[in-house]
Amino acid sequence: MLCGLAGAIGATRRIAISTTWHEPCVLWGAIIGESGTQKSPAQKTALQALEELQAWQIEQLPELQQQYESEKLLFESDKKLWHSKGRTKGEPPPEAPQPPVIPRYIVSDQTIEALADRLHENNRGLLVVNDELSSWLGGMDRYRSGQGRGEVGQWLSMHQAGRLLIDRKTGDKKTIFVRCAAVSIVGGITPSAFQRAIGSGHMENGLAARLLVVMPPRRPKRWVESRLSQSMEKRIERLYARMLVLDFAADDNEIPSPVDLPLEPDALAEFRRFVDEHGREQMEYDGHLASVWSKLEAMVARFALLFSLIRWAEGEAPAEMQEPVKIEDVKAGIALAQWFGNEWKRLLQTIHESDDDRDQRKLIEWVERKGGSTTAREVQMGCRWLREAGAAEAALEHLVKADWGNWEPTPPGRRGQPTRHFRLSKLSTVNGNSELPRENTNTVDVDTVDIPESQADEEWGEV
Repeated sequence: MLCGLAGAIGATRRIAISTTWHEPCVLWGAIIGESGTQKSPAQKTALQALEELQAWQIEQLPELQQQYESEKLLFESDKKLWHSKGRTKGEPPPEAPQPPVIPRYIVSDQTIEALADRLHENNRGLLVVNDELSSWLGGMDRYRSGQGRGEVGQWLSMHQAGRLLIDRKTGDKKTIFVRCAAVSIVGGITPSAFQRAIGSGHMENGLAARLLVVMPPRRPKRWVESRLSQSMEKRIERLYARMLVLDFAADDNEIPSPVDLPLEPDALAEFRRFVDEHGREQMEYDGHLASVWSKLEAMVARFALLFSLIRWAEGEAPAEMQEPVKIEDVKAGIALAQWFGNEWKRLLQTIHESDDDRDQRKLIEWVERKGGSTTAREVQMGCRWLREAGAAEAALEHLVKADWGNWEPTPPGRRGQPTRHFRLSKLSTVNGNSELPRENTNTVDVDTVDIPESQADEEWGEV
């Protein structure tokens, strides 16, 4: 939804940190997970309201096309009349009607030329939605041989809502120029495909480091009758619709330009404090994490801008939406950027782990789903890779030595033999949990269908 809202805002607004530092509301997001982990349904839920608005625009096209055809017939008739009489009287020729162009919010095009065509007709910006980001990243693997260097540079320019200039040998438009090419991206990708993308140089060239990654822990699927409440759906629809009415500022030459929102003095002081602290933290990292940390600084500003616009869309700011960004927006942006930084840490830890590390992580995740406590027999029965005699006991003993947990003796059972229970003593940084779960909390059932809208608004308000 962050990427969807950023795509709706496009290049119409920027946050002005200083006279020389401006950040647009452009976000690139990647949902990382194995096939079958419900990446696409989650993405569809977050973007459904924007897709409905797009569908409504597309449905108007046949009527607009019919109107255009009628206007074109009238133009041809007026043109003939002008050639026979009007030209001799000095009358100006009739103006030809323009083919209908509907607003586009969402596209699936990935080529630079296709995007340039769309951006030329929709200069506020676009959202690229793709179920498989691997095709987008894989299409630029030519970077290693130098062939894709220019294409990567054009994508990086669109992440900054910069200028896009395309020269073509064929087609009606030989040259396409977009002054503010703002393109947000969201899609899913498997861990192995993402690892290949990093290995192909996209971390070094800065492309992958600009992605906001989320890697939800794997959980077994379970049938649930849950959905968003109607009141929440309406709020989301209104949120997208309000973002789409934002417009450019026009200068004296009527050239569209972004509206720059400054920071309030205390908000700017908070952002400066973060920049200094983040700069010291960045010195502690190298390699991929250093590259990611260098981009998170700008993400704080972009998040703060987005939160400021959300407050306006919810009716908490003036109608013009040109007020300064507040300190609470900056603090929220900092918290969110730090969360995405931790997601990057988990991701890199996972895709670079050895076979032994992977087995240990899988066992920790399994124990977490059991509520943080288990026995060697339960592990042997529940973990297929530890079915051999003694393997489960040895694996748990290894976790104890690695300070992941402790053995807890229990009272003797019916046969008079005590049973040792293993209990986790710290959280898995790979699974991304904030607390050890209770038994059977690997899925969450939330059904708000029948909740009254007033109650639903109250319950969702904190969210």
